[in-house]
Formats: sequence, structure tokens, C-alpha cells
Amino acid sequence: MQGRCAGSNAAGGQEKSGENIPTSIIKILDVSIAKTGLGFSQAKKIGMDAAKIELHYLNHAGYYPGAHMIHMLATYEKNTGIILGFEAIGRESVDKKLDTMAVAIRARMKIWELAHLNLGYHPVYGSAKDSLNIIGMIGENLKNGRYDTIDVEELKDRISSGKSPVILDVRTRREFDMGHIEGAINMPVDELRSNLLRFDKESEVVVHCRTSYRSYLAYRILKNNGFKNVKNLNGSYLSWARRL
Repeated sequence: MQGRCAGSNAAGGQEKSGENIPTSIIKILDVSIAKTGLGFSQAKKIGMDAAKIELHYLNHAGYYPGAHMIHMLATYEKNTGIILGFEAIGRESVDKKLDTMAVAIRARMKIWELAHLNLGYHPVYGSAKDSLNIIGMIGENLKNGRYDTIDVEELKDRISSGKSPVILDVRTRREFDMGHIEGAINMPVDELRSNLLRFDKESEVVVHCRTSYRSYLAYRILKNNGFKNVKNLNGSYLSWARRL
């Protein structure tokens, strides 16, 4: 793009090179790793008031054979909602998410505007609610105060400093036994309503599941029953474990 601008100016033009958004993708064996714009840590390092949304979502409808998880992180400016960057890793469809988000950054879209993208749908290629739509919906809920999250890094700091909140793991007992956050209480989401009296409504509670869907249901159950200080772990257990 800069070469085109330079060539035009060499021939008498007066072009200006526009803002460049670094976008890259690489494939290692069967895993694709992609990034466009600023990473979360980069944005924080240069003093931006950045926030992030982490999402782990299948590349196409789960009932269609061959679905693989894509692990995604969208960085945005907290006050304005403007998308700053996007990172993804997975085995399929990573390039599609990358290119869409590169355009969103170029268009200075707000994170919650992703909820209204009309993206192509077929079970072979995606879900009825695309993962980028889901990121936008989470952004909408955060903007409207209907939802609150805590990042993995902050929760780890709280635990190491001895100021851990109540950590409520709403996965099944089998999932919990396969690996869990030390000190977490296992309460499957289907059993939560009948066990609410076990928990103090005034305590700070962090809920999580595997990918955040069940923990969002648990979040709503707790809030609707008078729990005042509830947060969903950003990205849930897959963000905690950081494994493909």
C-alpha cells in the first residue's frame, strides 16, 4: 500500500499513506494463529484505557461433524467501545474471523456493533449466532450494565494476594474432577436454584464454566435472586487453562 502511494507520488500525484493496521496470520502444523491491530497488553502498555472480551467458540454448528474450537480475544477502548485489535487461534476459519475484524477496525466500529453484523450462515461454515456476533452481544451487555466480568489475570492476582472472591464452578462434577481452579466450589448450573441458600448474597462471587455460556445463566440466576456482587470470569475455564 505504501509502494502504491510512493509510485503515485513519483508520477506527480499527491497521495498520503493512510493508517496501516498490522494484520498477520501463520499456520503451524494444523493450527492457525492470527492477529490484527493492537493486542490487549500492547494497548495497556501505551496507556490506553483498554478492555478485552475473550471467547471460545466452535468454528461451525456443533451438531455438524468436524467442528473445532476457535479461541478469540477482542481488545477495545473501554470508554468509546472502539475496537483496537483482535487475536485468534484455532484449526479452522481463523482467517475469516481475522479478515472481518480487520475491516471492523478500519471502519472504527464499536465492539457492540459486532452484534448486528449480517454474516453468512450455514451449518458447514458457521453458527446461527456467529462468534463475532456473540462478542458484540457481550459488549452490548457490558455497555448497558447488564453484565460484569473479571479477567483471568486479575483473579489470579486476587487469589495470590489472599483476597480471593467466592469462585463458583457451574460445570458438571465430571468436568470439575478433570481440572478446576484451586478453592473453587462446584455447583452445576442445573442445581444452582435449589442451593442458593448455601451462599451469602453479600459476598463477591465469580462464576465460570468451560466457555462462559452456562456461567452466564448462573450469573443471571444469582442476580435475579438478590446477589449484589457477581462477576463472570472472562473466557471462563478455557481462558484460565490456556490450552488448545
